[in-house]
Amino acid sequence: MVLDLEETKVVWGGEGRSKETLDKFFSEIGEERAKEIRAIATDMWDPYLASISEHAPWAKVVFDKFHVIAEYSKMIDRVRNEEYRAASDLHSADLLTDFSLIFPIRLLPTAIGRLWNVKKPEDLPLEICKLGLE
Repeated sequence: MVLDLEETKVVWGGEGRSKETLDKFFSEIGEERAKEIRAIATDMWDPYLASISEHAPWAKVVFDKFHVIAEYSKMIDRVRNEEYRAASDLHSADLLTDFSLIFPIRLLPTAIGRLWNVKKPEDLPLEICKLGLE
């Protein structure tokens, strides 16, 4: 389906999601009218992009926000998974069972609360001073 976003109306409809379908639209409007197209909003479907680059290479292509966010999410997932696999190679079993890494984090809210009440550095509780040093 091809829409005119300025006029907010349907301009053309075709069957399927192929390059050939969009090629039909461009052949029906002709080369002269195609040259009037300044921008095209589309998803990232390769067949559409191929048709647009063939029939309206001068037009600015704008990707819709939904598909841009979806692509970024895929990239973030891929990087996250790679980092997880890399961390797995670095003794992840040791990291998961070393409770000394977990307890300071658990004590942090209490430590912050106690720090608000401290007026002089020498009044700092010893366990707060030692956090992160062990």
